[in-house]
Amino acid sequence: MIPANKPLKLHDMIVFQRLLRFLPSLNILSALTAGASTSLIQMPEFHPSSTPLAHVAEGFLVMSASLGVISIMLAVMLLFRFEGHDTATRLEYMIVWSPLVLMDHAIVAFLVGLMVWYADQNKGWRSVFMGGTVGVLLVYTSFIAVGMYRSMHREGGLGQEEIAKMAEARRMASGVNSSITT
Repeated sequence: MIPANKPLKLHDMIVFQRLLRFLPSLNILSALTAGASTSLIQMPEFHPSSTPLAHVAEGFLVMSASLGVISIMLAVMLLFRFEGHDTATRLEYMIVWSPLVLMDHAIVAFLVGLMVWYADQNKGWRSVFMGGTVGVLLVYTSFIAVGMYRSMHREGGLGQEEIAKMAEARRMASGVNSSITT
């Protein structure tokens, strides 16, 4: 097990800094997801919800709105805490991922709530078609995410930013080694 207070390697530090740069955009996506969920809950089908499927849809939509708001709150705190940091630990790296994970869960909860609501309103082939389509697209998205994860963890997988920082680190290391030998 890797100690939580161990400093990040260069590759992970680049990812850490990218996550921090992405948090303001993530806040917008989280707010839109929470707003869409809240808008759906305002529909007359949920006041009061009368069918078991409407109860399930309502639960997923409320969960989506809650996760979106908590993601925003956490992202703002993390931006405040880590802005301008040049170093981080493994624990801090894992914590910075949490708003993205919460937003992903909020989006999935929104889609499930939307599909359950749609199935409650439209019996038969239409709800099966829509549910199947969303399911296939979620599986496709998962495959893309796994592919991105794999490509990012190869050397140079983070693009020019990683290549430039690796070259700078090598240049600094060779400069330190040459000054030690003289």
